[in-house]
Amino acid sequence: MRIAAIVFALTGLATVGNAMVFHPWSGAKAVVVVTSPGTGAPPGTLGGYSMVGFPSEGRSEFDMVTDVVAPSGFANLIFDQELELDFVGSGWDSWSHGYGGAVYQLFEEAVSGRTSLMITLPPGTLGFYTYIEPNQKDTYQFTVTSGSTTTTLGINGDGGARYVGFYTDDTLDPLFSVYVDQPDGLALGFAVGEFGIAQGQAVPDTGSCLGLMTAALGALGLFGRRSLRK
Repeated sequence: MRIAAIVFALTGLATVGNAMVFHPWSGAKAVVVVTSPGTGAPPGTLGGYSMVGFPSEGRSEFDMVTDVVAPSGFANLIFDQELELDFVGSGWDSWSHGYGGAVYQLFEEAVSGRTSLMITLPPGTLGFYTYIEPNQKDTYQFTVTSGSTTTTLGINGDGGARYVGFYTDDTLDPLFSVYVDQPDGLALGFAVGEFGIAQGQAVPDTGSCLGLMTAALGALGLFGRRSLRK
C-alpha cells in the first residue's frame, strides 16, 4: 500500500482491481488561457482536449436570446443578459478566417458605458473557446477571464475577430464561466460566437507519461531491493 501511494503521488497512476488508471497530477491545478490562433481558424484541440464546435443556430436572426444550444450531451451555454442573434454578413458585418455563422451581440450599456458579459458554461466543461469582435471598426482593449486567469487583448472590429480559449489542467476541477469585458465602452458593444467546448479526459502527453512511469517503476524497484535486504 505504501509503494502504491508513492507511485500515485509521483505519476497519477493507480490500480483499480487488476487495472492501472491515470489521473492527471493535481499538484499544479490551474486554468490556462490560449490566444495563439489569433484571427485564424480554431484548432481541433485545446490543452490536449478534443474540441467540439456548436451546432448551427435554428432561431431567427435578430432574436434576443439568453442561451445557446450546445453539442449533444452538453447543457446549454447561458448568458447573463439578452444578446441579439446575428449572422455574419447580415446582421453582423465582419468576422475572420471566413466564418459566416451565428454570433451574439451585446449592445453598449447606456448608463455606465461599460460593456461586459458573463458566459456560464455547461457542467463539467474542461475546455472552452470563443471568438470576440468589437462593434466599431477599430482596435479596442478587452479583458477575458475564467477562474483566476485573465488575458488582455487588442481586437479589431474590421474582420479581426480573435480566439480566446481556456482549459483546466485537472479534470476534477472544471471551468465554470468566462467573463468578457471591454472596459472603456468605446467599442459600443461587441459580439461573441463560434464557440467550441470539451468534456472528458484530456489526450495524455505520452512523453510525460512514459517519464513518470519510468520514475514509478524505478521507485518500485528501489523499494523491492530494500525489502530484500531485510
